[in-house]
Amino acid sequence: MYNIFNQKIILPISDRIFNRKISFFLNFLLKSQYWSKSKIETYQNVQLQNLVQHSYENVPYYTQLFNNLSLKPRDIKTKDDLIKLPLLTKKIIRENLPDKIVAKNIHPNSYYNISSSGSTGEPLKYFISKDAYSFNIASNLRGLSWGGYKLGSKILKISMNPRSTIEKKIQDLLNRTKYVSAKNIDDRQIQKIYEIMMEHKPYLIYSYPQPLAMVATYINDRKLAKINVPMVNTSATNLISSDRSIIEEIFNTKIFDSYSCEGSPIIFECNTHECYHVAMEYAITELIKDNQYIKPGEIGSHITTDLHNYAMPFIRYDTQDILELGNEHCACGKQLMCISKIHGRYSDIIITPDGKRFLVEHFVEYFEYENSITQFQVYQEDYRLLVFRLIVNNEFKSSDKERIISHWEKNTSGKMDVRINIVDSLESFRSGKRRIIVKSEHID
Repeated sequence: MYNIFNQKIILPISDRIFNRKISFFLNFLLKSQYWSKSKIETYQNVQLQNLVQHSYENVPYYTQLFNNLSLKPRDIKTKDDLIKLPLLTKKIIRENLPDKIVAKNIHPNSYYNISSSGSTGEPLKYFISKDAYSFNIASNLRGLSWGGYKLGSKILKISMNPRSTIEKKIQDLLNRTKYVSAKNIDDRQIQKIYEIMMEHKPYLIYSYPQPLAMVATYINDRKLAKINVPMVNTSATNLISSDRSIIEEIFNTKIFDSYSCEGSPIIFECNTHECYHVAMEYAITELIKDNQYIKPGEIGSHITTDLHNYAMPFIRYDTQDILELGNEHCACGKQLMCISKIHGRYSDIIITPDGKRFLVEHFVEYFEYENSITQFQVYQEDYRLLVFRLIVNNEFKSSDKERIISHWEKNTSGKMDVRINIVDSLESFRSGKRRIIVKSEHID
């Protein structure tokens, strides 16, 4: 009854109070997820035409861009026409914010000032309309519904950021959300999180993968009572296979991983767990390599066009993320675009002097079977120097060190000097997120 009350009464009332449309967009998305592919694409093209016309008329950056390219808004009729436009980058946004890239006809009360987490360096500051913000939350709620979550079911949220605003605290209260911090996570804090889990008995745990994997490992190592959690939603950093395995085992659950960034749609793992589905109603997703659209099974750069953020339009924005395109059809029957894997950032790739590329997964899969190594980090000092920072246990021997160096010297074709540093701790992002690959600042 509380689930129904929350969705039918509490959410619409909170929308009125905070001037949002989460309930409206959620109802829309629960219907549109069953649309045919052609109907979804028609919707995208109509929204794109409206966005381009608005941007040309009200955003100085786009007015100048179109004029310089001798283009008119009518030249962008469908998503296939987007290739006529250059990419929007973080550098361009910073150079034009706020005067040239924020819409002149949008009142400041109708948008939020947001800052991204800054996983690859300086956080990106940008503006998002309240409609776009509402649509994004609704997209996330739709994804959660694929795992059976309903508004009002108990949540445990493990996060780095404090709940500082009254609005967030009221939201937690109404949604029966228990918030715990993983900012400085140690055995004492993990024990506290475990006790909260036992007491709160959440339907849903929302967390970065690594802190939750640490809790699961702590429970397993100390042979504590396992906790049955119907649903786990991970996000914000890459979910590696070893973390997925320990989390799903200890909490007797299936993980629904998700991904998003500025200007991007929510990309949420399907209930078949065979792929992720893109919230195509929110944005147009292009996956490109060498300026060509990729085929299923290939990886490409994620370029996004936000169809709803009229405050600061993101048109062909380079997210600097790398995604793998999935099959055209999914067993669940939804016609939403399929992504088979989230590979991470441009910065999560080691490139050798002869052009070989190593993704995070290459290192994860290798070290998964090195029992003497507790944690690892890959550091590229320069194009010819690769350093493995390792936290090891008592089983680690000098022969392990020699074997690891030999393996990676061979895999980098002898083009890189490979070294190992035994350390007590590893570098993380300022946000506290796990960092597997670190590059020196002078490497592109």
